[in-house]
Amino acid sequence: MSAILGLRDVESLAAAARPNDYELLVHDFWKDARMFQSLLTKLQGRRKVVDPEFTVFEQDMPQRRAFINGAVGGGTTTLVIDDGALAVGTAQYFRAGQVLVLGTDPATGEMLQVVADPTLPNTIEVARAQFGSVGGAIADNTAITILHDASAEGGGVPTGVTEIPTSRTNYIGIIQTPWQYTEMMADTATRYGEREDVRQQKLGLWQHSFDIELSLLYGRLGWKVDPATGTRVRTTGGLAYWLTTLGINVWDGSGANFTPAHWYTTWFGSMTYGSTQVVLMAGSTLLACIHALARATGVQMLQPYENKFGFILDRFKVGSKEVLIGEHKLLSRLYPGDGFVVDLPYLKYCLMKPTTNRPVTVADNVLVKKNTYLTEHGLQFVNPNAFAYIKGVTTYTP
Repeated sequence: MSAILGLRDVESLAAAARPNDYELLVHDFWKDARMFQSLLTKLQGRRKVVDPEFTVFEQDMPQRRAFINGAVGGGTTTLVIDDGALAVGTAQYFRAGQVLVLGTDPATGEMLQVVADPTLPNTIEVARAQFGSVGGAIADNTAITILHDASAEGGGVPTGVTEIPTSRTNYIGIIQTPWQYTEMMADTATRYGEREDVRQQKLGLWQHSFDIELSLLYGRLGWKVDPATGTRVRTTGGLAYWLTTLGINVWDGSGANFTPAHWYTTWFGSMTYGSTQVVLMAGSTLLACIHALARATGVQMLQPYENKFGFILDRFKVGSKEVLIGEHKLLSRLYPGDGFVVDLPYLKYCLMKPTTNRPVTVADNVLVKKNTYLTEHGLQFVNPNAFAYIKGVTTYTP
């Protein structure tokens, strides 16, 4: 045995006495893999719900446009209309006295005026060629837009039109992630740089957070009866489910190369609602295609954005929106061609029980320590037109 005179430092420890610092080096990686949760919990806060079935009510912009259903002649005053998707009930947005214009050019289109409150769900009665405009035949699917009211001097008050908010019901899902160890394992020294029970607890939390993240993105709304307990098993509807179900701002890029037209027209061209600044969480393949698009078009280059959200983000101007683009590393690992546009002011993270770590009793075995992470959560978002989902992008084509 040798002696050391004076103060010992780290290097005087024998190599065998110093476990290698196997720092996991994954904190930044996993943080970016939980990108959606980070945005929800840190920026938007949480909403406490008291029922596993919670309902979102939303009021959209009042309807101002319909479409002619079937071509008619120049003298026809009874018009059948729809919303462009043959929906029933479009006439309820019209009332007597409203001035309408045909076509997409309000400066030259024929002016009409509604002469009576509608009594049928998709039929309106109008006066043709009003206010100096010229009438004529109307083609099928011609747009008809409500411009304004025109009341007579000394006239009465027209009938009011009230729109009823629409609703969507989502479920609270229960997510559990167990982690366990023996007492002896907890007391055994390892070369990982931390106690094994601490490491298992951390790994359990990571797995739990990935379950939460994927349920918020890809969870499908549904329930069934658990045969073991006779109680309900619920799954919460995530972004992909809701946008696909509603048929809003979803583009499947698996069957076509990613082009500027897809970016500017097909996908973002329909995003006219919501905030002027949105966040795009993108997988690595989609992100590479966006960077290739920015280099090829040279119209608007990607610019670094201040680290306001805790992630490395690029800024891209698309139409009236500023898109902050960041890599979602869980998507990069599982669905690299996917991406989600989120509008933070319209999001809430609904919880009946926030994430907790709970000990579990293991019957007849005090030498086994079992725990479970538990979260009861769901997603709420209003104004789905402010969100978008792209999937399966593989290559970029200029």
